Amino acid sequence: MLWRQHPGVIAGGSAGGGQPIELIDWDGIFAHVIARLGWTWDVAEQQLDLHRLRALTQEWEQCPPVHTLVAAYLGYKPPQVSQSATQEQVQPLLSAMPTRENAPKVDDSAWLAALADIEPKAPEHE
Repeated sequence: MLWRQHPGVIAGGSAGGGQPIELIDWDGIFAHVIARLGWTWDVAEQQLDLHRLRALTQEWEQCPPVHTLVAAYLGYKPPQVSQSATQEQVQPLLSAMPTRENAPKVDDSAWLAALADIEPKAPEHE
């Protein structure tokens, strides 16, 4: 079983407050398996583990389901969704990191440039 919510327990998150950042889209993975196999969410939670997920994925790569082949034949392409973290997601993590008072400044110009889609600036030396 990949995940099970216990009564009164919130999955993920942190004791420090703020919003948890979902690093793995488990709901998306479950939805993918459920759609391909016709399972219910409960059955998927009971039956699916990482070994079975890997085996299913390998099988589907070798022998794609009919609906995947039909979509490819018809030229269907799913919408492009960015999987990169956004500044709104990363900033709380960066600000929550412990720092020393005299620690050198972190050069985040490359990260910010990638987010802004601009050329990175040379790091400033103090």
